[in-house]
Parts: sequence; C-alpha cells; structure tokens
Amino acid sequence: MKSEIELKKTSDSPFEIPEKILAIWGRSILASGWTSVPNELLRNQSKLGLSNTELVLVIHLISFLHNADARVFPSIKHLSERMSQDRRTIQRTLAKLVEQDILRVKVRSTGKQDKGLTNIYDLTPLMLKLINLQLPSLKIPIEQHTCPLCGKTAMTREEIEKQFGFRLDKGKERTQSWCRSCRGRK
Repeated sequence: MKSEIELKKTSDSPFEIPEKILAIWGRSILASGWTSVPNELLRNQSKLGLSNTELVLVIHLISFLHNADARVFPSIKHLSERMSQDRRTIQRTLAKLVEQDILRVKVRSTGKQDKGLTNIYDLTPLMLKLINLQLPSLKIPIEQHTCPLCGKTAMTREEIEKQFGFRLDKGKERTQSWCRSCRGRK
C-alpha cells in the first residue's frame, strides 16, 4: 500500500484534487473522483419541493457534470444500479423532476426505431431556481463615490459621471478617484 505522500506524487488522475477536499477525504477515496454539490441545493431542498429520493438522484446526475459544458447522459440502468432502485422508480423520479421543472430531458435517437441511446439530462432549470431563491438576499450594489481630497460625494451613476468621470483600467471601467475640481488643481 502506497503512503499518502507517494500517492500524491504519482497521481494518475486527469483532475487535480483541491487541497481542502484532499485533506478531508484522502487521495485513495478521491481517486475515482468527487462531486461538487452546492450548499444552496442542500439548504433549499424543502423550498424546491425535493424528496430525499429526488435529491439523491439529482446529486447522482450532478456527479456527471465534469466541466461547465459537459453533457449528462447516464443510462437508467446505470442510475438504477448506483442508487439500488428499480429502473421504473428511477424513471418515475426523473419524470417528477421534469414536472417540477428541476431538469429537462432530451431524448437522443438516430431514428424512430432507435432506443439504444441514453437521454441527455439538463440541470439548467435547477440552477435557475437556485438563483431565483437567492435573488431576494442579493444586495444591489449602491453606486456611491467620495473624493479623498475634498470629500465631495456622488450618490448615483449619473452624479459619478458628472462629478468624477470614468477611466479604462485593464479593459475595465473605473471611477476616477478625485473629483473633476480636485483633479484640475495641482
């Protein structure tokens, strides 16, 4: 059995394991991968109306999201084996998730008679629901700026434009630090 240090040096994993996760679970457990589940999903399970079975199935689908543009297409059989559930139970649970607008299913086929390709599962509706749950708590940034020299304050974007102006810094728009009056004095 290799030591943790030897495993770290000889990792064959195509993905680098974040140190925080590695410190918690260890390389041998994480060797087959890990799944990032947003805490917002867990915190809002009841608000989303997800049963435990539905949540676990969603987490299994999330486990196939390896990057931002990944397509999720595990087979019903694979999900059934992973969750130790009957295939029909998985199909009913998927149907409930579609009905609740948690996920979308795209049927893949090459023709009318083709039943060999797995469906593609899109979790975008879930992501949008989580964002909408956060919206009331997101603070709208207040546009305000004060001149460090004279103390003049502008409270709106229009006032900032008029009293301070903007400049481009590395492609980003920034408010001028000093007001126009103080910049004119040297």
